[in-house]
Amino acid sequence: MAGLVKQINITSVETIILELPTVREHVLSMTAIDRQVVTLVIVRASDGIEGYGEGTTIGGLSYGDESPEGIKLAIDTYFAPLLIGEPANRVGSAMAVLEREIVGNRFAKCAIETALLDGQG
Repeated sequence: MAGLVKQINITSVETIILELPTVREHVLSMTAIDRQVVTLVIVRASDGIEGYGEGTTIGGLSYGDESPEGIKLAIDTYFAPLLIGEPANRVGSAMAVLEREIVGNRFAKCAIETALLDGQG
């Protein structure tokens, strides 16, 4: 049947917190940073494809309202249950679910969107 597109669904969302050294020390107004803590997001789809995204904030909660630990908690607790079963190949649709159900959490949403787009690529 021509024109039918196989439905590819999100099967899992995994988050990992990594601490990575920076190339050089970054001096901020209240501290100096020689390492960066990032939240890596892996979105897996029913066709076996994996997409990777990253949620990173500088300075933790001193500079914004999200932290790597908070990003991981939000994705694991709230985002993943909403996304499992959603179409992995329809990024806009998956992101619309998150926008409708979750307020704020920009860095966490960005990490998910990046992982979905990476999977499409």
